[in-house]
Amino acid sequence: MNDPDAPGDLSRAPREALVPLTLLAPGTAAVIVEIAGAGRGIRRRLCAMGLAPGQEVTVCPGRGTGGLIVELHGNRLAIGRGMAHRIMVMSPDRRLTN
Repeated sequence: MNDPDAPGDLSRAPREALVPLTLLAPGTAAVIVEIAGAGRGIRRRLCAMGLAPGQEVTVCPGRGTGGLIVELHGNRLAIGRGMAHRIMVMSPDRRLTN
């Protein structure tokens, strides 16, 4: 489910450029680089939701300490904070180019 139009090889992203999705402020857009420390089941579930490397997501404002809401292709998805903490992202302007 990787985006064939995503420029560059995201797997070459510098480690210091990656942050967990949970650390982004509401309204911030980022590109998913990897799903860290997750088993096949979690990776499969996130990919089924469209949350795969190369996809750009925006963190939506939420309430309290519950799940995290992200926007992907105009749709809002709610995911648990534990799962969101495994999604490593970087700013879209830091994408690597070929």
